[in-house]
Amino acid sequence: MGSRNRAQHYITAAESALAAQNFEECCKQAALAQESDPTNQAPAQLIAIADVMSAFSSTISSAADGSGKKSDYYFVLGVPRFTEDLDAIQSSFDRLSALLNPNTNSFPLSHQALSLVRKAWKTLSNPNQKSKFDEELRTKLKSLDGSETQAFWTACTHCYCLYEYPAEYENCCLRCQNLSCQCVFTAAVCPPPPQEVIEKGSYDCLEGMSVVKTKHKMAANCSKKLMGKGTRVLQANGSAPL
Repeated sequence: MGSRNRAQHYITAAESALAAQNFEECCKQAALAQESDPTNQAPAQLIAIADVMSAFSSTISSAADGSGKKSDYYFVLGVPRFTEDLDAIQSSFDRLSALLNPNTNSFPLSHQALSLVRKAWKTLSNPNQKSKFDEELRTKLKSLDGSETQAFWTACTHCYCLYEYPAEYENCCLRCQNLSCQCVFTAAVCPPPPQEVIEKGSYDCLEGMSVVKTKHKMAANCSKKLMGKGTRVLQANGSAPL
Protein backbone atom coordinates (compact mmCIF):
# COMPACT_ATOMS: atom_id res chain seq x y z
CA MET A 1 0.00 0.00 0.00
CA GLY A 2 1.44 3.38 -1.05
CA SER A 3 1.85 6.22 1.42
CA ARG A 4 -1.11 8.16 0.02
CA ASN A 5 -3.38 5.11 0.07
CA ARG A 6 -2.23 4.34 3.59
CA ALA A 7 -2.96 7.93 4.61
CA GLN A 8 -6.45 7.71 3.12
CA HIS A 9 -7.06 4.51 5.07
CA TYR A 10 -6.19 6.31 8.32
CA ILE A 11 -8.26 9.35 7.33
CA THR A 12 -11.31 7.14 6.80
CA ALA A 13 -10.76 5.54 10.20
CA ALA A 14 -10.32 8.95 11.81
CA GLU A 15 -13.53 10.24 10.24
CA SER A 16 -15.45 7.22 11.52
CA ALA A 17 -14.07 7.77 15.02
CA LEU A 18 -14.99 11.45 14.83
CA ALA A 19 -18.56 10.62 13.79
CA ALA A 20 -18.76 8.35 16.84
CA GLN A 21 -17.34 11.21 18.95
CA ASN A 22 -14.32 9.10 19.88
CA PHE A 23 -11.98 12.08 19.76
CA GLU A 24 -8.93 10.28 21.13
CA GLU A 25 -9.10 7.59 18.44
CA CYS A 26 -9.73 10.23 15.80
CA CYS A 27 -6.52 12.03 16.76
CA LYS A 28 -4.54 8.80 16.76
CA GLN A 29 -5.69 7.80 13.28
CA ALA A 30 -5.25 11.33 11.92
CA ALA A 31 -1.72 11.48 13.33
CA LEU A 32 -0.90 8.24 11.50
CA ALA A 33 -2.31 9.78 8.33
CA GLN A 34 -0.06 12.82 8.81
CA GLU A 35 2.98 10.59 9.13
CA SER A 36 2.02 8.71 5.97
CA ASP A 37 1.33 11.81 3.87
CA PRO A 38 2.47 15.13 5.42
CA THR A 39 1.14 17.05 2.39
CA ASN A 40 -2.47 16.03 3.02
CA GLN A 41 -4.46 18.72 4.85
CA ALA A 42 -7.30 16.41 5.93
CA PRO A 43 -5.55 15.00 9.04
CA ALA A 44 -4.96 18.51 10.41
CA GLN A 45 -8.64 19.33 9.82
CA LEU A 46 -9.73 16.18 11.66
CA ILE A 47 -7.40 16.84 14.57
CA ALA A 48 -8.64 20.44 14.84
CA ILE A 49 -12.24 19.24 15.13
CA ALA A 50 -11.34 16.54 17.66
CA ASP A 51 -9.26 18.97 19.73
CA VAL A 52 -12.02 21.57 19.93
CA MET A 53 -14.84 19.12 20.60
CA SER A 54 -12.76 17.36 23.24
CA ALA A 55 -12.08 20.72 24.88
CA PHE A 56 -15.82 21.36 24.85
CA SER A 57 -16.18 18.60 27.45
CA SER A 58 -13.80 20.44 29.80
CA THR A 59 -16.27 22.70 31.57
CA ILE A 60 -16.11 25.11 34.45
CA SER A 61 -19.02 25.91 36.70
CA SER A 62 -20.03 29.39 37.79
CA ALA A 63 -21.97 28.09 40.78
CA ALA A 64 -21.20 25.83 43.71
CA ASP A 65 -23.98 23.42 42.75
CA GLY A 66 -22.41 22.82 39.34
CA SER A 67 -24.88 24.95 37.41
CA GLY A 68 -23.92 27.54 34.84
CA LYS A 69 -21.37 25.30 33.14
CA LYS A 70 -19.49 26.62 30.14
CA SER A 71 -16.56 25.53 28.02
CA ASP A 72 -13.01 26.32 29.08
CA TYR A 73 -12.27 28.73 26.25
CA TYR A 74 -8.52 28.50 26.80
CA PHE A 75 -8.78 24.79 26.10
CA VAL A 76 -10.91 25.42 23.03
CA LEU A 77 -8.30 27.73 21.50
CA GLY A 78 -5.37 25.69 22.80
CA VAL A 79 -3.64 28.60 24.54
CA PRO A 80 -2.23 28.88 28.09
CA ARG A 81 -4.79 29.58 30.76
CA PHE A 82 -5.01 33.25 31.77
CA THR A 83 -2.60 34.27 29.03
CA GLU A 84 -2.46 37.99 28.30
CA ASP A 85 -0.86 37.37 24.93
CA LEU A 86 -3.57 38.62 22.60
CA ASP A 87 -1.40 37.82 19.59
CA ALA A 88 -1.33 34.15 20.62
CA ILE A 89 -5.11 34.15 21.05
CA GLN A 90 -5.57 35.74 17.63
CA SER A 91 -3.05 33.41 16.01
CA SER A 92 -4.76 30.33 17.40
CA PHE A 93 -8.16 31.63 16.32
CA ASP A 94 -6.90 32.31 12.79
CA ARG A 95 -5.31 28.86 12.52
CA LEU A 96 -8.39 27.01 13.78
CA SER A 97 -10.76 29.12 11.68
CA ALA A 98 -8.79 28.22 8.57
CA LEU A 99 -8.78 24.51 9.42
CA LEU A 100 -12.50 24.51 10.27
CA ASN A 101 -13.60 26.63 7.31
CA PRO A 102 -16.85 25.00 6.09
CA ASN A 103 -15.85 25.70 2.48
CA THR A 104 -12.90 23.32 2.80
CA ASN A 105 -13.73 21.14 5.82
CA SER A 106 -16.72 18.85 5.35
CA PHE A 107 -15.92 16.42 8.15
CA PRO A 108 -18.51 15.71 10.89
CA LEU A 109 -18.82 18.31 13.68
CA SER A 110 -16.76 20.92 11.83
CA HIS A 111 -19.55 23.51 12.07
CA GLN A 112 -20.00 22.90 15.80
CA ALA A 113 -16.26 23.15 16.37
CA LEU A 114 -16.03 26.41 14.43
CA SER A 115 -18.92 27.85 16.45
CA LEU A 116 -17.09 27.01 19.69
CA VAL A 117 -13.87 28.56 18.42
CA ARG A 118 -15.70 31.78 17.55
CA LYS A 119 -17.34 31.93 20.98
CA ALA A 120 -14.00 31.36 22.68
CA TRP A 121 -12.29 34.05 20.61
CA LYS A 122 -15.14 36.52 21.18
CA THR A 123 -14.73 36.10 24.94
CA LEU A 124 -10.94 35.99 25.23
CA SER A 125 -10.27 38.80 22.76
CA ASN A 126 -12.57 41.17 24.66
CA PRO A 127 -10.80 42.52 27.80
CA ASN A 128 -14.01 42.92 29.81
CA GLN A 129 -15.41 39.51 28.92
CA LYS A 130 -12.02 37.87 29.42
CA SER A 131 -11.67 39.43 32.87
CA LYS A 132 -15.08 38.09 33.92
CA PHE A 133 -14.33 34.66 32.47
CA ASP A 134 -10.93 34.54 34.22
CA GLU A 135 -12.54 35.41 37.54
CA GLU A 136 -15.04 32.57 37.19
CA LEU A 137 -12.30 30.15 36.19
CA ARG A 138 -10.02 31.11 39.08
CA THR A 139 -12.90 30.69 41.53
CA LYS A 140 -13.61 27.22 40.18
CA LEU A 141 -9.96 26.18 40.26
CA LYS A 142 -9.56 27.52 43.79
CA SER A 143 -12.49 25.37 44.93
CA LEU A 144 -10.69 22.33 43.53
CA ASP A 145 -7.36 23.04 45.21
CA GLY A 146 -8.21 20.87 48.19
CA SER A 147 -8.94 17.80 46.12
CA GLU A 148 -6.19 15.24 45.66
CA THR A 149 -5.53 14.60 42.00
CA GLN A 150 -2.83 12.20 40.91
CA ALA A 151 -0.68 13.53 38.11
CA PHE A 152 2.19 12.45 35.92
CA TRP A 153 4.77 14.07 33.66
CA THR A 154 4.91 13.43 29.94
CA ALA A 155 6.74 14.94 26.97
CA CYS A 156 6.01 15.94 23.41
CA THR A 157 8.19 13.68 21.28
CA HIS A 158 8.60 16.40 18.65
CA CYS A 159 9.65 19.59 20.49
CA TYR A 160 10.52 18.03 23.89
CA CYS A 161 8.17 20.23 25.93
CA LEU A 162 7.38 18.47 29.19
CA TYR A 163 3.86 18.53 30.66
CA GLU A 164 2.21 17.58 33.92
CA TYR A 165 -1.26 16.09 33.39
CA PRO A 166 -3.91 14.44 35.60
CA ALA A 167 -3.54 10.66 35.74
CA GLU A 168 -6.54 9.99 33.51
CA TYR A 169 -4.58 11.36 30.52
CA GLU A 170 -1.84 8.70 30.76
CA ASN A 171 -1.23 7.03 27.37
CA CYS A 172 -3.85 9.27 25.74
CA CYS A 173 -3.28 10.95 22.40
CA LEU A 174 -2.59 14.63 23.16
CA ARG A 175 -1.79 17.72 21.13
CA CYS A 176 1.31 19.67 22.12
CA GLN A 177 0.32 23.07 23.54
CA ASN A 178 3.51 24.69 22.26
CA LEU A 179 2.16 27.00 19.55
CA SER A 180 5.26 26.50 17.41
CA CYS A 181 4.78 22.71 17.50
CA GLN A 182 1.18 21.55 18.11
CA CYS A 183 2.03 18.00 17.05
CA VAL A 184 0.12 15.00 18.36
CA PHE A 185 1.93 12.68 20.77
CA THR A 186 1.15 9.80 23.11
CA ALA A 187 1.28 10.75 26.78
CA ALA A 188 3.89 8.26 27.97
CA VAL A 189 5.07 8.69 31.56
CA CYS A 190 8.38 10.54 32.03
CA PRO A 191 10.46 11.00 35.18
CA PRO A 192 9.44 14.22 37.00
CA PRO A 193 11.88 17.14 36.70
CA PRO A 194 14.02 18.07 39.72
CA GLN A 195 12.25 20.37 42.16
CA GLU A 196 14.93 23.03 41.73
CA VAL A 197 14.17 23.11 38.01
CA ILE A 198 10.47 23.72 38.67
CA GLU A 199 11.25 26.40 41.25
CA LYS A 200 13.78 28.13 39.00
CA GLY A 201 11.30 28.45 36.16
CA SER A 202 13.80 28.06 33.32
CA TYR A 203 16.15 25.29 32.33
CA ASP A 204 18.55 24.50 29.52
CA CYS A 205 17.71 20.96 28.46
CA LEU A 206 21.38 20.26 27.76
CA GLU A 207 22.33 20.87 31.40
CA GLY A 208 21.58 18.10 33.85
CA MET A 209 18.46 17.05 32.01
CA SER A 210 16.54 13.89 32.72
CA VAL A 211 15.94 12.03 29.46
CA VAL A 212 13.50 9.20 28.90
CA LYS A 213 12.95 7.02 25.84
CA THR A 214 9.46 7.12 24.36
CA LYS A 215 7.92 5.31 21.44
CA HIS A 216 9.23 7.80 18.90
CA LYS A 217 12.05 10.02 20.18
CA MET A 218 13.73 11.23 23.34
CA ALA A 219 12.02 13.59 25.77
CA ALA A 220 13.80 16.16 27.93
CA ASN A 221 13.00 18.37 30.93
CA CYS A 222 13.24 22.10 30.30
CA SER A 223 11.65 25.47 31.44
CA LYS A 224 8.37 25.96 33.29
CA LYS A 225 5.23 28.01 32.84
CA LEU A 226 1.56 27.37 33.45
CA MET A 227 -0.52 26.20 30.52
CA GLY A 228 -3.77 24.45 29.89
CA LYS A 229 -5.94 22.51 32.31
CA GLY A 230 -3.97 23.28 35.45
CA THR A 231 -0.98 21.55 33.88
CA ARG A 232 2.61 22.59 34.35
CA VAL A 233 4.79 22.92 31.28
CA LEU A 234 8.56 22.81 30.88
CA GLN A 235 9.57 24.12 27.48
CA ALA A 236 12.80 23.01 25.83
CA ASN A 237 15.61 25.54 25.57
CA GLY A 238 17.72 23.68 23.03
CA SER A 239 17.63 20.25 21.46
CA ALA A 240 17.75 16.90 23.16
CA PRO A 241 20.21 14.33 21.82
CA LEU A 242 18.72 11.39 19.96
